[in-house]
Amino acid sequence: MSNLESINQELQAEILSLKKRIRELEQLELDRLVDKNAFMANKDLFEAFVVNCPGIASIKDEQGRYIYLSKSYEGRFGVKLGDWCGKTDFDLWPLETAREVFHHDILLLQNGHPVDAIELKKETDGTITHWWNFKFPFHDASGRIYVGDLGIDITEKKRTDEQTRRTEMMEVMRMVSGGLAHTLNNVLGLMIGFSEVLLDHGEDTPHALKKILAMIMDSGQKVATIVQDLLTMTRTSAAIRGSPSISIRL
Repeated sequence: MSNLESINQELQAEILSLKKRIRELEQLELDRLVDKNAFMANKDLFEAFVVNCPGIASIKDEQGRYIYLSKSYEGRFGVKLGDWCGKTDFDLWPLETAREVFHHDILLLQNGHPVDAIELKKETDGTITHWWNFKFPFHDASGRIYVGDLGIDITEKKRTDEQTRRTEMMEVMRMVSGGLAHTLNNVLGLMIGFSEVLLDHGEDTPHALKKILAMIMDSGQKVATIVQDLLTMTRTSAAIRGSPSISIRL
């Protein structure tokens, strides 16, 4: 075999090797694009999930620094991730709020288990709202730990629950007051009745005792009036609670 033929064979082998390498690089690039597209699709899916979640979401690193805020979080409190990124709750919230949030985050990081807690947040208009927060730990590919936080506004629910509690308490007080009023009414009836009998038919009753009996009757009648007012109030309250509500539309 001549030198020319030998060189030609070496060149052909090199060309085949280069073609194989090109195909491998093309496949790697294709895989990279597929992975990138999948990542972008997952990212869009995640954003859609968070945006449509009935609440707010945030992510902090192990040092408590914010690295993510959902759009709903930004809109609710009038903030931007660019302004919050790298900052802690102590940089952003009033001291009392920051301490409360920090306590829950530390509890999660120490135990490694999800934590749910009620936290107070200050709105843009200065009002205080109640949030039911679900905090959970998770790791990235390198093993770094993060604190995920999903919050739901329960301010209205707490207000409704408080109103229900007050209504139930008033109902209990009404029932107790009604029972007490009936009992007092019976006792006062006997007390006033006996006093009247002694005054009307007790000719031999000493004057000083009659004076005392008159005072008892007078006080008893005043208390009886108060008891009757209490009974009327409890009956009226019961009637109002039992009557159907009427709504008028204009």
